[in-house]
Amino acid sequence: MVQPVSLVSRVVGAYRAPATAYDLEKSFGLTERRLIAYAFGASLFLTLGRIMAESIRPELAVGADRTAWFAATILIGFSFGILALYGMAALIRIISRLFGGQGGWAETRLTLFWSGLAAGPLIALGHVAGAIIDGSNLGAFIGGAMWAVLFAPMLAAAHGFSAWKVAAFLVLLCAVLLSIPKLG
Repeated sequence: MVQPVSLVSRVVGAYRAPATAYDLEKSFGLTERRLIAYAFGASLFLTLGRIMAESIRPELAVGADRTAWFAATILIGFSFGILALYGMAALIRIISRLFGGQGGWAETRLTLFWSGLAAGPLIALGHVAGAIIDGSNLGAFIGGAMWAVLFAPMLAAAHGFSAWKVAAFLVLLCAVLLSIPKLG
């Protein structure tokens, strides 16, 4: 087992070389403890980003009771948010296997959770920037795009795909998902 370096330096390394960062994280072991810690870390940044944005622009909260909104956001972020990440990882693994991916369940979770943790600070900053600028989700969208930029090469490394094919698939998927509301 490789001796881990600091979390901050590993996150910075993920921006320089995502596939190499994935390989380094994998070398530490794919224990469920490590994977769930990464899922909680990713969820922490997603949740804090929303809370900070609401603090800047209170009209972003749903309903009039801000305390209840904060409590609900924290509850959802640290319970259902984690479950949603696990569900997304399962769906990603199924899709990857359909396209001939070789990675396992643990590798798929590592790609999603580690890339989410690494992109987390930018996602949180994106929420804040969006709230400061105009209250839109543009900042969160940019943070999510950064997550995809880290996730695509990591998933490619885990499943033996070309990083460009994974990125093209993600762009196509986003285009389809963004056009769904316009269909109705």
